[in-house]
Amino acid sequence: MHIRAAVKNDAAQIVPLFKIILAEMELPSLKVIPTKKLDQVIQYSFSDSNYLKDAAQTIVAEDQGKIAAFSS
Repeated sequence: MHIRAAVKNDAAQIVPLFKIILAEMELPSLKVIPTKKLDQVIQYSFSDSNYLKDAAQTIVAEDQGKIAAFSS
């Protein structure tokens, strides 16, 4: 396993991991947002430089070329 700074191309693999967190939070407002739209918003957010490097640093744990975990 390799720990490194996230890059823009990691965003698509971060989406399902982030959705696990959101599901555990059981936020009623997220249930009215279409899944595809939510996926797009999350992916856009994690491909923005503010989340990758500027305002916050996103770190990923990569295992055999796949993102296994992340932290922002």
